[in-house]
Amino acid sequence: MHIGSISSRLGALAVIGFLMASQGQAGHHDWQDDLSPIGAEDWNYDRAAHLIERAGFGATPAEIEALAAMTPDEIVRWLVNYESVPNGNLPAFEHSGIFEPGLDPFPPSRPATTALGRANGEALGVRVKPAGNRRLQPVVNKFFYWLRASMLETRRVAYWWGGRMLATERPLEEKMTLFWHGHFATIESKVRDYRKMLPAPKSLKKALLAKIEREMENHADDTPGLIQFKMNALEDTEIAQALYRASQVGVQIDLIIRDSCRLRPGIPGLSETIRVISIVGRFLEHGRIYYFRNCGDEEYFIGSADLMKRNLEHRVEAVAPIEDPAMRAELRLLLDTYLDDRRSAWEMNPDGSYVQLQPANEDEPSSQNRLISHADIRVKEATRLKKRKPKVMKRRNLGRL
Repeated sequence: MHIGSISSRLGALAVIGFLMASQGQAGHHDWQDDLSPIGAEDWNYDRAAHLIERAGFGATPAEIEALAAMTPDEIVRWLVNYESVPNGNLPAFEHSGIFEPGLDPFPPSRPATTALGRANGEALGVRVKPAGNRRLQPVVNKFFYWLRASMLETRRVAYWWGGRMLATERPLEEKMTLFWHGHFATIESKVRDYRKMLPAPKSLKKALLAKIEREMENHADDTPGLIQFKMNALEDTEIAQALYRASQVGVQIDLIIRDSCRLRPGIPGLSETIRVISIVGRFLEHGRIYYFRNCGDEEYFIGSADLMKRNLEHRVEAVAPIEDPAMRAELRLLLDTYLDDRRSAWEMNPDGSYVQLQPANEDEPSSQNRLISHADIRVKEATRLKKRKPKVMKRRNLGRL
């Protein structure tokens, strides 16, 4: 086994691995639930077996003995610094190479496919029959053919991943990749759109910078740019600089940041269109929302990452798009409610100081109280619908059918 320095890209996982090693299975070890650091004198075969089971997919007795011969620091470094471990014995996935451009994007269902065929006269690269019965049948046949082919290809991916789990020398890397990329889902519909997720440290920061740049390029009088972020902290220098550049071309930027913020708003020629507020109230604001107007094709994202260097470059984080209209409406309500708050909102000045906003009248509620009222209304409506008695359907005379 090869041991190297802890990878800066996954440094935080060393702590996770350390804690994993100090937990036990119920009823098997007296060190169960003991989260104190493990010394070299406490490290043994059982703890090594437990760690490799939690971090990967188990190991042979000989491999566990080799791990037990290491120190706790060494085994964590071996798991986290996976790039130093040779893994060339694993074959790459062999793609079928069969792809038709007309299939992308692939419709989510047969009704969606037939609706596309009716509207355009063709779908999936197949034209609707000009006359006769079952005019949409060629389109439907193509849909089911590729649905089956996609399922088989997805199943091949699942079998390939299963083989990697048995032969890999990098169990933690394989397990994390399997989890974050969604390959564990063997049903085609679950795997189809996994690429929409933005994971860190691999692609999240690049994607956010690209989206900020796109908002700058699309900004015009008839399509004004708008960026709205809600998070705990903005510390990453590159993100702050990108937001400054966006402000300089006129993009409106609203930032709801509970804690520290490296950026300074309202500076002439630099950040005139940027607003920064912090909500301080009954509840700790901890959610993250990232919104881009994108010329009307709006994008909403939620996830675990703040815009800090450690989150974007040194931790495993994930941000995912929200596409359901009802959920997007809820996120819009949240953002608008926070940005309209003049009771519990503190606004940052160009010098970095904060001033508490003042409501127009004393009865004006805070954003959190407004959201509480909104939740109460939804609960009452749900309770009312639940208590409503179902309509009694008249019995139909099925004997004549």
